[in-house]
Amino acid sequence: MMARTHIKLATISWFIILGLVISFYRFTSNMSLNIRELFWSLAALFIARQFSILADIDSPYSRIGRKYYIKSLSPHRGPTHSALSIIILALISLPLCYFSTWLWGGVVIGHVSHIIGDLFTNKGVVLGYPWSKARVCPYSWSGTGSEYEGQVSNALSIAIIALTAVSLYLII
Repeated sequence: MMARTHIKLATISWFIILGLVISFYRFTSNMSLNIRELFWSLAALFIARQFSILADIDSPYSRIGRKYYIKSLSPHRGPTHSALSIIILALISLPLCYFSTWLWGGVVIGHVSHIIGDLFTNKGVVLGYPWSKARVCPYSWSGTGSEYEGQVSNALSIAIIALTAVSLYLII
């Protein structure tokens, strides 16, 4: 999956989480998010978008890999695309909760959305790495950068515009 599609998928994921949190606030306390929470949630959006491409650091052909390529002993979509990587990244980023749980959530949302996106490509991901080498791909479209991925990316763009409008309505 291309970086732009990963970034859009992370943005959609963030909007879904934001909508759930706003709904929870309104349902439980009949209140909206305060300005401080809105600031941290927007910071989390930025973090989620950045972390949505971090998993591709093991590929010399990715946007982040061209700058910070980390050669591993396994092929692309190995250790950085596993359930173990989610756990490790979540634990390493836990100190961000000192500032706001939104920041930690941005890291996790970005990384998880990346792995979910790659699940739906023709190469899938090795979720059980290092214990299992089996690739998981429940449904796959043609390859990375294909015409179909372009259509999915365009649909995500339209969804982001719609969710932005809905979120602004919910916040105000």
